[in-house]
Amino acid sequence: MGEEEDPEIEMILARKKRELMMRAAEIEGKDEGERDPVEIVKGVLYDRGDEVLDAALDQYPEETMVIVRRMAELIEGGQMGAGERISGRQLLWLFRQLGMDVRLKSKILVEKDGKLVPLVEAMKGDE
Repeated sequence: MGEEEDPEIEMILARKKRELMMRAAEIEGKDEGERDPVEIVKGVLYDRGDEVLDAALDQYPEETMVIVRRMAELIEGGQMGAGERISGRQLLWLFRQLGMDVRLKSKILVEKDGKLVPLVEAMKGDE
């Protein structure tokens, strides 16, 4: 692979690092009854919303946490309609409106021999 890191491995490592930092912060000063704002927000996300949130946390951790804490307050305070959910597209739009150009990793998968494979791999086999 050389000097380039696999982007998926980088995302996994960043996510694990963030989780460890969040756990450390919880141990330092979280009250017993307090819920994790990230988990509260993830509870209302759908359609790749968790992927958008994870990407935002990786790319803009401090800014994203400010937004997530406020969203969690709104959710817990009942200021979101009952059963209202947030799509990945809506969350991405929100971040971009706030000046955060969150970039998502994307893959194009095609069906080959009954399996979904990345387009690059499918094209290599055709050569």
